[in-house]
Amino acid sequence: MQEPCLLAILLYFYKDIKKIVLSLIFYKNKSLHNARRLFAFIVLGTFPIAVVGGIWEHRIEEIFQNTFFLAFAFFFTGVILFLAERFPYRKIRYLQYHRAFLIGIAQAFALLPGISRSGVTISTGLALGIKRKESFRFSFLLVVPAILGALIKTGSVREFLVGPEEITAFLFAFLAGCASLVLLKKVISIRKLSYFSFYLWGISLFTLFLALRHSG
Repeated sequence: MQEPCLLAILLYFYKDIKKIVLSLIFYKNKSLHNARRLFAFIVLGTFPIAVVGGIWEHRIEEIFQNTFFLAFAFFFTGVILFLAERFPYRKIRYLQYHRAFLIGIAQAFALLPGISRSGVTISTGLALGIKRKESFRFSFLLVVPAILGALIKTGSVREFLVGPEEITAFLFAFLAGCASLVLLKKVISIRKLSYFSFYLWGISLFTLFLALRHSG
């Protein structure tokens, strides 16, 4: 259910998205230059996932059936998050085109099952020396066109206002999305992102156990 998650992101980053939209409408406004630049970064960062998703869509769907790969992916994501807090301190760097593209490549890997999209994109940003707040913001602004593209491609925009059960499910998912954004930003700011690693490693071991049991 991607729609409530998308709505949560749009509301959470409302000010940034508003500036981006205004920068495209009032293109000659110099005060909106940074917003136009951010839009260019998002477009460039979206390119890898659009290409990979378009070319290897069916192959990726097959991987979803491989429980052993899922266990490995959970473990791999845990390693990435663990290392993200241990990169040596660097002089604060801001987004540039090549960094936006590298973060976009990281997002493309998240098409694989078990790979945390926000985890790998934020970790990549930190590894490139981008400050924490900026890595967090760009990670979630980058997912907006990815979700919109997926919804348009599959035609799966849900008619969620058809009954009380659908409305309730949508609201719970939306509130969970908002809470997750607040929690994740807090975790990143206090340098505790690696705590999720232990959870993922536990899930990895459990998934591997199920895979071995099933194969036996």
